[in-house]
Amino acid sequence: MSSNQMKRMRGLVAALLLAPLMAPAAGIALADDATPPTDAAPATPAAPAAAPAASPAAAPAPVAAAEEQTVTVRGEGATVDQAIRTALRRAVEQVVGVQISTVTAVDKFEVVRNEIVSHAEGYVRRYRVVSQGGTDDGGKFAEIEAAVDAGQVRDSVDAFPALMAMADHPRIAVLGLTADFDSAGAVLPEAVELRGAVADILRERFKFAVTDTATMPHKGSAQTRREAMALAHAANVDYAVVVTVAGRGRGEISMDAIKLADGTVVARESEIGLAAGHRDLPYASIADKVFPLTVAMAHEIASDIQAASLSSAGYRYSVILDDFPPEARAAVRDGLRELPGFVRMSPDAVDAHIAQYSVWSQQTGDEFGDAVAGLIGKQHLDARARVHGTVFRFDYVDEYFR
Repeated sequence: MSSNQMKRMRGLVAALLLAPLMAPAAGIALADDATPPTDAAPATPAAPAAAPAASPAAAPAPVAAAEEQTVTVRGEGATVDQAIRTALRRAVEQVVGVQISTVTAVDKFEVVRNEIVSHAEGYVRRYRVVSQGGTDDGGKFAEIEAAVDAGQVRDSVDAFPALMAMADHPRIAVLGLTADFDSAGAVLPEAVELRGAVADILRERFKFAVTDTATMPHKGSAQTRREAMALAHAANVDYAVVVTVAGRGRGEISMDAIKLADGTVVARESEIGLAAGHRDLPYASIADKVFPLTVAMAHEIASDIQAASLSSAGYRYSVILDDFPPEARAAVRDGLRELPGFVRMSPDAVDAHIAQYSVWSQQTGDEFGDAVAGLIGKQHLDARARVHGTVFRFDYVDEYFR
């Protein structure tokens, strides 16, 4: 993941998780300055519900507005909290509709939209209640102005089709790590609950084969990264997602996806603010807030699996030999099989003038092109090379016409 995406994710979830709650039952951030709005214009004499005052330690840092899209929407419900939740979903739905229409097939529109909208809290950076009051049928309404992270919505829109199309689902272990003295213990209830939310998203939304850490030593909690890797190897998984809750006062969280085959970190998605009191949030709210980040991590894992599959099967190249003498053509054909990274080859078209072969190789395009050019050079042939993407054409230059 790029540094810009990481910064955007860090800012988004910091604003969401560190802001005060609208009410204990709602579990939603009111505004990123952690104070009730002062410029609200209620449609009725009843003022918007006030949020609890935040302590200085819980105040979030300012969030960059580069990826924000601000919308004003109205929601209704049996209570004000329900009305606000409805309004948040409508705000995200407006933004996701714009993003999804340009990149997603029609048959996937509803699925992708519903997945994102159903976790609206994870995509709203902040909001303020503009007005609230009662409806004619005895319910409540709330009009809000919400700042939606359009960039994060776009990332999820891009990720979902690829994740839904996955044929092979990796084996995953979501583990906890107590990295240092400043880290919250991986066995603490809040850390376990966070890992559970990540595991549930990977398992239920993307069908990853997530190991039940309840059966693992220390319930999947480790004191060191080496210990975490030992737990993952013992569980015989493909990837370990290591979650670290650090910063006792700040409550920062980081998530790494590590491929056990070679120990490489394929995704380091987040380093986000997490309120120390998040244990008071409903579980659904915790899952919503980590949802965009978990989607991004799942996408990186899926991309790694796809890249490994391509590397194993080989990249397909087309090699065209034009007007090569028969002996030289045969020598080049046989030499292609001896090149580094060769997987397989098949003839596409062969006649008196042209020989065209499909060659699968684990080499990149530049590496493959250089290797073929070197092979032709070893035959002491004079040929003009032309490259168009993955097509490498070599035209033999006869000495008579040179």
